[in-house]
Amino acid sequence: MNTFIISCDISYLDDMVQHIALLGLSNYFIVDRVLGKFPQGEPRLDTAIWPGYNSMIISIVTEDEAKQLKTLILGINQESLSELEYVYWFESPRTSTNLIL
Repeated sequence: MNTFIISCDISYLDDMVQHIALLGLSNYFIVDRVLGKFPQGEPRLDTAIWPGYNSMIISIVTEDEAKQLKTLILGINQESLSELEYVYWFESPRTSTNLIL
């Protein structure tokens, strides 16, 4: 099991949740307002100078589910018109939790 984190522009959040549901994943958390700067694209700091912000979806997934999510995100990014539309993911081994899985 891994912790899988997806970060995307707020405008893509609903689409990402729908894609995740189609994969059969039903356990996740959403952090609605995430500010920051990725290596690609402009900062999203929700200010007049750097407008916009991201959302983050966090889930505990199996290795197979992680592969499905990566394939999904790579497909979305290949169709993106610019780096500003990229969806990012982070993955790390789950070390401990009190969740009943």
